[in-house]
Amino acid sequence: MPIPVGPSEPRALTPPLHPHRARAISTFTSGIVEWFPASANVYDSLAEALEASGDRREAVAVSEKGLEVLARQELTPQQRRDMAELLEARIKRLQ
Repeated sequence: MPIPVGPSEPRALTPPLHPHRARAISTFTSGIVEWFPASANVYDSLAEALEASGDRREAVAVSEKGLEVLARQELTPQQRRDMAELLEARIKRLQ
């Protein structure tokens, strides 16, 4: 039976990444930010990789940038709430 995961912990069952792999993902994801700078989801993905690699300060900064982008992004109200929840939870957890 699967364990339910709440909206503030969508990746709670994901195992932690090895720091070298997390850094590689972070490098790749930061390039994607250049391609899609108006996507809060891209900032969330980069922040996740930074967090996994141990770069908490940068993960917070990128999450805050994601919230700024989210304010201008065209999404449904539910999508906006979900993304804001993810970004805000990461900021709170890491500060």
